[in-house]
Amino acid sequence: MRLVILVSMLSLLGVFPSFEGVASSSQEGLILYLSFDEGPDGLKDRSPDPADVSIKDMLKWVEGKVGKGVEFDGVNKNYIEVSHADKLEGMEGLTIEAWVKPYDPDDLPRGIVSKRRRWGQPGDVYNLFSWQEKKIYGRVNAQADVQIISNTVLEDKKWYHIAYVFDGKAPKEKRQKLYVNGELEAMKWHPHESVNLGKQPLWVGILNEGYTQACKGVIDEVRI
Repeated sequence: MRLVILVSMLSLLGVFPSFEGVASSSQEGLILYLSFDEGPDGLKDRSPDPADVSIKDMLKWVEGKVGKGVEFDGVNKNYIEVSHADKLEGMEGLTIEAWVKPYDPDDLPRGIVSKRRRWGQPGDVYNLFSWQEKKIYGRVNAQADVQIISNTVLEDKKWYHIAYVFDGKAPKEKRQKLYVNGELEAMKWHPHESVNLGKQPLWVGILNEGYTQACKGVIDEVRI
C-alpha cells in the first residue's frame, strides 16, 4: 500500500495547513474521519468504509477549529472509542491528523489518538499524544526508543494542527515525520516496515481504556 497523506477540500480554503508530501485532497485511502460536526447524537466515522464509533461516559461538544469539536476534561472515563476494524492497522503507510487545543498542558501522557494491543502483548499499534516538556509525541509499534517528538511546546488554549506520518517503504532514517501547523518539525528512523496488528479498539482522548490520564482540551477533525 503506498502512503497517501490526506487533506480535505478544507485545505484548499486554508483551514488545514499544507505540508510536504501531500498527495491527494480526495478520500483516497481515508480509513477514519471524525469531524464531530454531527454532535453527540450523530457521531460517526465519515470515511468510505465507516467503523462503529461510541462515546464513553460524558463529553461536551464546543466550538471546534472547523464547526464543532469535542472537549475532554482530563477524566479517564470520558473518551471516544472506535471499534476494532482491520482497516485501522497492519498498513505500510500511516498518517494521523488532528486539530488540538490543549487546556493547561502538562508533562503527563495525554492521548490524542491511540491504538494498542491487549495488556501483556508487546508492541502497541500507534500512539499520538502529549507528554514530557508539553510536547507532542508519536509512536508506531510501541518503539519508544525511536519515538518522534515535536519542537513545539504546547500553550494553553491555542490551536495546533498535528500530522504524524509513518512510511514503512521509505529509507529507515526517513520513516517517521511529525508536522505541526504545516511545518516539518522532526524526522526519525524506524526499524519496521509496517504497523502492528492489535485487534483492539482505537481511542480518541485517551491512550487506552482505563488509562490514568486523559486529554484536557478540544480535539477536532481526526483523520487517518
